[in-house]
Parts: sequence; C-alpha cells; structure tokens
Amino acid sequence: MSSLPYHLAELAIALDPTRPEHLMPALAPRHRRVLDVGCGAGQTLVGSGMAEPDGEREGWGVDVDVEALAAGRARWPRLPLAAARGEALPFADASFDLVVSRVALPYMRIPVALAEFARVLRPGGDLWLALHDWRMTRGELRDALRRRAWKALAYRGYVALNGLAFQVAGRVFAFPDGRGRVESWQGARGMRTALARAGFVDVALDGGRRAMVATARRPG
Repeated sequence: MSSLPYHLAELAIALDPTRPEHLMPALAPRHRRVLDVGCGAGQTLVGSGMAEPDGEREGWGVDVDVEALAAGRARWPRLPLAAARGEALPFADASFDLVVSRVALPYMRIPVALAEFARVLRPGGDLWLALHDWRMTRGELRDALRRRAWKALAYRGYVALNGLAFQVAGRVFAFPDGRGRVESWQGARGMRTALARAGFVDVALDGGRRAMVATARRPG
C-alpha cells in the first residue's frame, strides 16, 4: 500500500496552523542547519519555510520511504532529501543546529537513533521530537479488539509490550517476523532516561492532547 496519501495529508496539516493536528518545531535564529529525521516527503521542512534555501537557513531530510522521498524531490527539487535510517545518519559529526523528528522515532531503535542525533548535532544544538505515548497504543488496541482484527491485535500487543520494555529497561525489540520492524510507545520516564544516556541535557516533556513532545539540548 502506498504511503504517499498519508504524507500529502501530513503536508496539508503542516501548512495549516489552524488544524488541531498541526504540531511543528519552533525555529530560532541560531537554527541555521536543520535535519528532519523521518521527513517523509519533506512536509515538516516545507511547513517550516525551508522548501527553498535562502542563505539564512537550510533544511535536510532523511527517510526510509523512497516513494515519499521521490514525491518530495519532484515537488521541491532544491530541498535535500536522502534515503537513510535514523540509526545510521549519512552526515559528519556536528553538522546541524537542530534535529527534529515528527512521530518517526517510535519506529526506530531509540537508543541507537538518539546517539546518532547527538552525534550530528553541534555542541549547544537542539533536539525536537514528537512521539507516540501510551494513549495512542491503547486506542489502537481497543480498535483492533473491537474489530476482532486478531493479526492487528497481536501486533499492537507487541507494541504495548515493547513500550513497556522501553519504559522499564530502556530497550526496544524488533517484531519477531524476521523483517526487522520496530515500533514502541514512549513515556516520560523512558524518554528522560534515554535522552540522558545519549548525553542530552535540558530535557523537557510536554504530554499534550495530540502527542508527547520532547525537547533537549546537546551540551556545548
């Protein structure tokens, strides 16, 4: 199934601040180089005004979804988008002033990805993450149970247990189907511990109505 309709819908949300789902990082003048990990078609960068380099700020995006990346390149050819995983970013150390990831970290091996985010951030650089908290997983479990969708229920049970493992032990595990898929939910305790272990400071968590947002800073 194509993921493109999802990314186009997310673009509409990113471009419309009146939408209740609109959730975007705040950019400061010091954020001259911005990396979006899990960028899709580039919607968060575009919604933040970085579709065209202007000499003041430039945005870069990486994702594993090659279809979404192709759509983004076709629409915004000057926006640098590359195929890469958050756990193995193709950038030199201290390359960016701000790393953002909008509901993509839940599908990564979180400790590894956070270490990579810290590596590519310059000293004093900022991190902004939108996450999946327990409320989302709970709703998906209830929906799968209501529909008697047993395969979906089994997978959501894995996500629930994986999030619990992250909360308690700071670890996440791949779904045992041999495909290497990873998904978890994130809670405040688990994120504070994981961010601290990755070397971040000034951690702040906001469990809003739509999603949990975490911000932090690389020391510098």
